[in-house]
Amino acid sequence: MAKIGRNEPCPCGSGKKYKHCCMAKAPAEPQVLLPVTKGPAIPTQSNRGPADMPERPTAEATPAVRPAEEPRAESEEARQARAAQELEDQKWSRFWADYAEATLEQQIAMYRGELAAGDMDGSFALELLETVIEGLQKRRAFGRVMEILDELQARAPAAYEEVAPYLTRWRIRTILLSGEGDLVEPLEYFAAKPDADVDIYNHVIRRLMYHGRTRELLCAMRKGMPAVKRSKEIVPWGIEEFEAECAQLALFAHLDEHPDAEIEDLQTPELTQFFGEKRLRTIAGHLLGKAAFECTAERLALTRDEKGLEEHLFLLSLDFMRHLRTVWGWPWSRAVLARHSLLRFLRRHREQAKERMRGKKAERLDARDRSSLLFVPSEAVTFAMQEADIFASGAHQGAAFWTALARFARYAADLDLVRPEAMDERAAELARATERVAATIEWLVVDPPMLAHVREAWTPWTQPERAV
Repeated sequence: MAKIGRNEPCPCGSGKKYKHCCMAKAPAEPQVLLPVTKGPAIPTQSNRGPADMPERPTAEATPAVRPAEEPRAESEEARQARAAQELEDQKWSRFWADYAEATLEQQIAMYRGELAAGDMDGSFALELLETVIEGLQKRRAFGRVMEILDELQARAPAAYEEVAPYLTRWRIRTILLSGEGDLVEPLEYFAAKPDADVDIYNHVIRRLMYHGRTRELLCAMRKGMPAVKRSKEIVPWGIEEFEAECAQLALFAHLDEHPDAEIEDLQTPELTQFFGEKRLRTIAGHLLGKAAFECTAERLALTRDEKGLEEHLFLLSLDFMRHLRTVWGWPWSRAVLARHSLLRFLRRHREQAKERMRGKKAERLDARDRSSLLFVPSEAVTFAMQEADIFASGAHQGAAFWTALARFARYAADLDLVRPEAMDERAAELARATERVAATIEWLVVDPPMLAHVREAWTPWTQPERAV
C-alpha cells in the first residue's frame, strides 16, 4: 500500500488533511525483509530419512527462475527525508494528544500559537476550534466566540474562507444564544453563496425558523433566490423546496405585521403566484380563524379511505398551526416545521394504525379509542429521532415535532377527538421517553432553549406555556 502524504486528503473521507485526521491513529508500517534467492529452493536432508527426500526436479519440469535483484541501498537524501517525516509525524501525534487533554483555556492558547506560526489551513482551524467554540458557548462567553472568529478571519483569511459555511453557522448560533447582535451580516454570506454547503444552509434555515427569525431569514433567502436557481449544486427538488419555504416565510411575515388582516389582505401578487388564488384563500382563512372547520373523531381515526381524507388532514394541520400560534405563543415559522412533521407522522402511521384496528375487538372500539392508537409512544419516539437525524431534517425539525406532538394530543383531547384518559396514560409513557429524544438532539446541536422545550413538552403536558 502506498504511503499517504501528510498533506493529502485523508482516505477516511472526512475531507480533512491526513495529518489532521487519521495519521495519529495509523499503525506503524511493518518492515518486511525479502529473501534473496538464486534458484529453486531444495530442502536439505536435515532429520528426514532418505525416503522422504523429494525427487530432483528435471530441467523440463522446472521453469527458469529469474534471479531476484539485490535491494538498492537507500540514498542518504532519502534516508534523511524519511527520518524528517517520522519526526514530523511524532510531533503532530504528541500535539493532538496534548490538545485532547488540555483545558479550554490551554486549547485556546495552543490554537493561537498555531495561528501565529502562520501555517493555518481551514480544516486545521475547524478541528482546533470545534471544541473551543462549543465550550465557550456553554459557558455563555459569547463575546469571546466572536473575538476568536474575527481574529481568524483577519489573520488567516484564506483558511477562514475555506471553511466559511461552518464558521458562519457558529456566528449565527452565537447570536441566537446570546440574544445580541445582528443576523444580517452572517446571513449575507449564505445569500451570496447559498450552495457553498447546502446541508449547513438547510440547518441554518431550520434553526432560524424554530426561533422565529422570519424577517431576517426571508430577506436573505430572497436575495439568494437567483443564485439558487442558477446553481448546479442544488437538485431541482431542492430548488422547489427553497421556493416553497420562501413563500411560506413571506406569508408568516405578513401575518406577524398584520395580525388582524383579512383574507383579501394576504392575496399579494407574490403569494398568489406561488399558492394560487383558491389555495391561498383556503390557507389564509384557516390561519386567520375565519374559515369554518369541523374535525371528527371518525375522520382522525383514519379508519377508512374516504374521499377527501388528505384534504381533511391538510385543513386539520392548518387549524392546529393557528392553535400553536394563538394558544401556545409559537412563532408561525416553528409551527410550520411542526406541521410538516406531524403530517408525515400521521400519514406514515395510518397503515399501522389500521392494522392494529383489524378484528372484532377493534371494531367494538369507538372512534375516540381508535384515534388514540395513533399516539403509540414507541413509534412517536422513533419518528422524532428520525426527524432529528443529522442526515434528514436536523435537530430543530425533530424538536419541533416532539414538542408539537404533546400540544396536538392536548388539542385532540380538548376537541373530543380522542379519549382524554387514554391520552393521559400515553402522555405519561411519552414523558418517560422524553430523555431519549432529548439526548439525541443534544448530541446533534447546541441550543439550550430548544432542548428545554423538548424536556418540558410532556411534563406536565396539559398547561399552555405562552411566548416560548
